[in-house]
Amino acid sequence: MDKIADATNSKIFILDTKECVNEFGASFSRKLSAGGLIIATSGTLGFCIFLGVDGCIHDGWIYTSNYKKNIRPAFLFYVINDFRRHLNNLSYGAAIQNINTNIIRNLSVLAPSEELLDRFYISVEPIHKLILNKILKSKTLKQTRDRLLTPA
Repeated sequence: MDKIADATNSKIFILDTKECVNEFGASFSRKLSAGGLIIATSGTLGFCIFLGVDGCIHDGWIYTSNYKKNIRPAFLFYVINDFRRHLNNLSYGAAIQNINTNIIRNLSVLAPSEELLDRFYISVEPIHKLILNKILKSKTLKQTRDRLLTPA
């Protein structure tokens, strides 16, 4: 992923980017697998999005696929998004707001009980999968439409 605009154009999953990094650029980036959660630490602070594809991130992003105990990206997605105003208050920078990754790592989050988290995941994770499948189907339909409308 090259730009925050690629991520903020989506709401919950990123499946495409306008630009891709070459091998040289990728050598300065962190390569990630689909399914993890990326969190903006520059620009749109605290903006979270799930990776729907493998990709790369660079400065300005942190990544999590699993956290502690029963804390998964699905839970962190909603918690971190709820902290966005707070993160903006902690930011620094004149033109582009930034936060140190330790600020995110040190957020004090009250974790629900294991039972409540399990109930949350049972409810939310299938909805996330359904959203991802609908986005993928929509993408395929758009590509099919574009091929059909393109003169041979």
